[in-house]
Amino acid sequence: MNIRWDKEPETPELRTLANYLMDHLSIVDRMIGISSRHDLLTLSFTPQPFEQSFFTFEIKRGTFSRAYHIIVWGGLRTGDAMPVLYGKIEDGIQTDETD
Repeated sequence: MNIRWDKEPETPELRTLANYLMDHLSIVDRMIGISSRHDLLTLSFTPQPFEQSFFTFEIKRGTFSRAYHIIVWGGLRTGDAMPVLYGKIEDGIQTDETD
């Protein structure tokens, strides 16, 4: 699986977030499987805070395509979050049928 970012993560914080995703691709893979099986358009998860800041990772399926995208939000998405990273998930998507 590969994530093609719309722009290269430039700051140390953004690189750390991108690396977190690469280190936890199994989470992304399982969420895509759940989304596919249950015909969901979005799923998200928020790990423990990173240096006192929360980041929410949202996996979104295209409405008319089967393409998956990932959006990293700075915050808990309670109205104060801002998108900080956006990418398209490419090739190697698994759909684990155990969930």
